[in-house]
Amino acid sequence: MKLACIAALCAFVVSPAFAQQTVHRHQSPPGVEPAKSHAAPPPEAVILFDGSFLDAWRTADGQPAAWTIENGDMVIKPGSGSLRTRQSFGPMHLHIEFCIPPSPDDVTGQARGNSGVYLAGNYEIQILDSFDAAPANNLAGGIYGHKAPLVNAARPAGQWQTYDIDFAPPRFDRDGRKTADAMITVIFNGVVIHERVAVPAITGGALSDVETATGPVMLQDHGHAIRFRNIWVVEKVHALSTDTPPLFQPVFNGRTLDGWVQRGGKADYRVEDGAIVGETRPNQPNTFLCTERDFADFELDLEFKIDDALNSGVQIRSHSEPDYREGVVHGYQVEIDPSNRAYTCGIYEESGRGWLDNLDDNVAARTAYRNGEWNRMHVLARGKHIRTWINGVPAADIVDDGAASGFIGLQVHGVGDRVEPLRVRWRHIMLREIDPD
Repeated sequence: MKLACIAALCAFVVSPAFAQQTVHRHQSPPGVEPAKSHAAPPPEAVILFDGSFLDAWRTADGQPAAWTIENGDMVIKPGSGSLRTRQSFGPMHLHIEFCIPPSPDDVTGQARGNSGVYLAGNYEIQILDSFDAAPANNLAGGIYGHKAPLVNAARPAGQWQTYDIDFAPPRFDRDGRKTADAMITVIFNGVVIHERVAVPAITGGALSDVETATGPVMLQDHGHAIRFRNIWVVEKVHALSTDTPPLFQPVFNGRTLDGWVQRGGKADYRVEDGAIVGETRPNQPNTFLCTERDFADFELDLEFKIDDALNSGVQIRSHSEPDYREGVVHGYQVEIDPSNRAYTCGIYEESGRGWLDNLDDNVAARTAYRNGEWNRMHVLARGKHIRTWINGVPAADIVDDGAASGFIGLQVHGVGDRVEPLRVRWRHIMLREIDPD
């Protein structure tokens, strides 16, 4: 198991000599990932495990920790019981890295590498081998029994994974009455899966049946030899709350097209009921409504709805330059494809190389799209690595040497001489800019 986890960390670098090289997720060495492994704790961090000792931990009933240390990893000894920190915490940021051992193919569901991280001993963020599954509140990243993650950002078993969690415990008045629920933000492998989620009650398997203003971090023994490393906490003076600035900011204000510019053809764009509506016009080439500014590394989250007979997409890191085919929009496109082909959230290079990941090998993603309904698209672009999700299900995943920045664009595909208009709609277009590593 240790060898599998070490192998998963081997870095892969795309040589600059191989311009425009694309590596798909089933080929991609896991060293190219959106989250750092072994993230260095800041000076003010409380170190809970650095590979040396288990002194910060004890069993739930106060006995010495019985888990083992193997090659600098803390490893669950199945059946020995969950561990909790000796120290209790109030508002905090928790960083923890874990590696789930692979399970045989005939092992399914909650039996695949199950554990959990409990905040204040009472609120579980699930650990489970659920790579490529649709998000659920009892699968990886779920606030157990309460809320499914926005997307399933899990990696395959055998690879190191990371939770970065901001947590505020519930608040109480002088008489002990609860005045505010616990609140959680989780970034899983570099992807935001929960943001300022209020948790109204303790989750299953908690250390206590009473909510408290402070409590320990607890790691669950569910009978599987999960490995942990690099665990630390930064205690917070200002607790996470509804007043905490959101991680995502709107790219579209819901009222006007301020900040956007139209390129290409003459399809019609307008705002209706808080959504951008793109409508076809006959005998027009592909048309794009593009942001006026460029974006480099980011997470993008939006909803879209499209007529079944139309094709569309969302351009990212794209460009329009006079010296390239007379200004045609070109660059990465996250596909919107309501046809039976079902390539929605595949990655295509508009006016370039064509398909980079068409999802032919990803049945789960190709069946996640819902015709005639609002669907959710999520995109992570960080360095050379681009990932997409459709309704929370992992879709395309490439490592590519293409453009590192560019505008975002909303495509209305050309429809030839068709006169009857077709429409595509986008709403809740939100973006989180990411500082480069």
